[in-house]
Amino acid sequence: MYNDPNEKLKISIFGHSLDVTDKDILKDLINLDNAEVTIFYYSKKAMGQQIANLVKIIGQDELIERVYGLYPKIKFQKQREPDIVIY
Repeated sequence: MYNDPNEKLKISIFGHSLDVTDKDILKDLINLDNAEVTIFYYSKKAMGQQIANLVKIIGQDELIERVYGLYPKIKFQKQREPDIVIY
């Protein structure tokens, strides 16, 4: 994977369960030192499952450090309801 360490990466994860079946790709992306990751969730239950899956992928200590550490790299953001829905 190409990565310029001097370039800040903003990664948005939207509509993904973060299941361990995608561990190899997710772990590589999330562990990039220059990446800021925003994980969108639609309900507290979904967020809880995403957190549980991330613990399996990067470990509890790493997740805590990346969310609450001195320089947070992961944030969770609730999805907004769309202004317009077309069926």
